[in-house]
Amino acid sequence: MRRLIWRGIVFVYREMFTGVLLGLTALFLVVKLAPGGDINAGLVAVFGLGAGLLKGFSKFLLLEMVNRIPANEYSKNYPRFKILFLWLGVFALTAIINYGFNISNWFTEPSRLIAKSPLFGGIPVIHVEIALIFLFCLGIISHIYEPPL
Repeated sequence: MRRLIWRGIVFVYREMFTGVLLGLTALFLVVKLAPGGDINAGLVAVFGLGAGLLKGFSKFLLLEMVNRIPANEYSKNYPRFKILFLWLGVFALTAIINYGFNISNWFTEPSRLIAKSPLFGGIPVIHVEIALIFLFCLGIISHIYEPPL
């Protein structure tokens, strides 16, 4: 049971990280296309995180019901690295278009926008930035790590 819960956590976090990447990519596009909508742009990344979390839970439960969670013997068929590189590439491309090659701006500017959003009005920007960097590190690790069966 403990292994199943651990597998579920890793599986859900993979999907949540994809949601974070999609939310931040959408945030970059909203900022580029509508420069005056900073408050609404911060909500896009938060909703991306929530959508990824819900997608991960529902996907894990549906796959568990049919007992098709990608295991070691199925790992060649499960394109987790392709998905990771695809969304990291899309994220990096939109970040380069918006902020250039200064990687610190890739996290500082979205953190500022998220901190200005109505959901996180009182949180300092540095806390949001640390949380984003932490999410990125754990997301990449969750794509690399395969939990035991």
